[in-house]
This record gives sequence, structure tokens and C-alpha cells, in this order.
Amino acid sequence: MPEVKKLRDYELLYIVDPELDDKKVEEVRKAVSSHVESLGEIQSDDFWGRRRISYEINKKRDGFWTLLKFKAEPAVIKDVTFELKLNESILRHMVCHPTPPRPEAGEKK
Repeated sequence: MPEVKKLRDYELLYIVDPELDDKKVEEVRKAVSSHVESLGEIQSDDFWGRRRISYEINKKRDGFWTLLKFKAEPAVIKDVTFELKLNESILRHMVCHPTPPRPEAGEKK
């Protein structure tokens, strides 16, 4: 009997260095997307553009933000975060589970 893969939903938010030009930012985004796609299934790739960061990171106050929603096995998350840490163009990243919407008051589960 073939092994059934248990895929979970994840959200990856990462911030790219604001000093890079548009071509380099797109290269970083493609590299991250292709790496995640090799390990799971990408559901959406939302580029938020240049936004302000609430605190300085490496003496930078803004960056290019991207939200990547994907499905993958829990074991590959370590590999994804390791690759993001190695990429010097990425200032910060965060991988998390999306929270399901809460039922309204009075609704039954």
C-alpha cells in the first residue's frame, strides 16, 4: 500500500532587502517560490510591495514583503527555513499555520 502524504497548510511571510533593484527582488522571489514548490504545493504568491517595518532590521526601515501560502509535509518546514536563513537578501521570515475562522456567536460547530 503506498504511503499517504499528510499535507498541511502553511503561510510564509518574508521581507526582502529594500536596497535591491526590482530585477533582483524578482529573482529572490522566484528562488523562494521554486524551492517551496519543489517541496510542496504553492496555493498563492502575494507580493505586497515595499512596506515599512515597525522596527529597524540591519539599519533598514522598510522592505519588499511577500506572503506565500502553500501545502507541505511538516518535515520540510525545517528545510524551507534553513534556505531562507542562508539567503542574505531576506531580512526576516516567518512560517506559520493559518488560523481557521472562528464561528460567529450563536453558530453551532
